[in-house]
Amino acid sequence: MSDPTWTVTEAEFDPTRLLPQETVFTLGNGYLGTRGSSGERCPGDRPATLIHGVYDDLPIAYTEPANCPNWLPMYVSVEGERFRLDRGDILRYERRLDLRHGLLCRDVRWRSPSGYSVDTRFERFASAADQHVLPVRFQVIPIESACTIRAQAGIDGCPDNLGITHREWLDQG
Repeated sequence: MSDPTWTVTEAEFDPTRLLPQETVFTLGNGYLGTRGSSGERCPGDRPATLIHGVYDDLPIAYTEPANCPNWLPMYVSVEGERFRLDRGDILRYERRLDLRHGLLCRDVRWRSPSGYSVDTRFERFASAADQHVLPVRFQVIPIESACTIRAQAGIDGCPDNLGITHREWLDQG
């Protein structure tokens, strides 16, 4: 159990406070920092991972940190309907940042538009022991009835900073 004096808690999802809450729930390890955006994405969110010392010189504006690949994408579907906080019903929500251990957890009980309910838990941290290790874990458990759950995790290699990209696509293999 985490120590409440070292824990920042958000007890309900408020889409009007999405951006400031992403800032509050940022994870970092001295090498990189990742905003506290969700893996499943929400309209208006701004996922970002910034690495110390990685900048882009933009001749039209200014030098700024380059948004590096997003390691958070997680897509979950329940009976073919995609889990998203702006769809279906949020029956229970809590997000916690344990500042002592650097662990970000989010628990959501969600009912899909067609009525299937699931409990979800998303956990992640940025390792201080090995600054290149960024573990993610998620769980999805059906509540009232059995249902088909599909999950996919990945990396978004083409993030931008408010529409400005900091890399040129050369090849994929």
